[in-house]
Amino acid sequence: MGSGSACLTQEVMAVGCPQAVAVRSVCSFAVRFGVPFITGSGVQNLGHIVKGHALCASTVMMGVMEDKSQSKYGNAGASRYFSENDKFKVGQGVAGSVVDCRSVTKFLPYLVTGIQQDIGVRSLDLLPDGVEQGIVRFEMRSESAQAEGNVNSFHTHEKKLYA
Repeated sequence: MGSGSACLTQEVMAVGCPQAVAVRSVCSFAVRFGVPFITGSGVQNLGHIVKGHALCASTVMMGVMEDKSQSKYGNAGASRYFSENDKFKVGQGVAGSVVDCRSVTKFLPYLVTGIQQDIGVRSLDLLPDGVEQGIVRFEMRSESAQAEGNVNSFHTHEKKLYA
């Protein structure tokens, strides 16, 4: 569970399980009114996609995964983090480069097959119910989860802490 691929928020503010609870709570509320819920931020592998759907999301943004493809949208980040009038400035961004490594058309079959193998139930529609019933479970803040929350998917990056 991370707050963004180009964001230091988890490192500075320790989000993780509380973020998952917040996503699940807001999503469950939205679903009651027929409002689709999109989750994302730092989604970089199949496990992240499955987590988003397990937390009840209708869909998952995959910007970081798309950034690695040959069809890039561009930079969605980061000048919005600070305002000239902010009393306290908290560093939340990085500058970095991403290695271009694959075609989206070659990546999609891998993505579909991987999700099918990873979800632990027969379909994505059944995944939130599987979590609710305890069939699908999350591991609490493992070392792997902590590594996931750090800045990811850049070939190189530089932290920019503003004071």
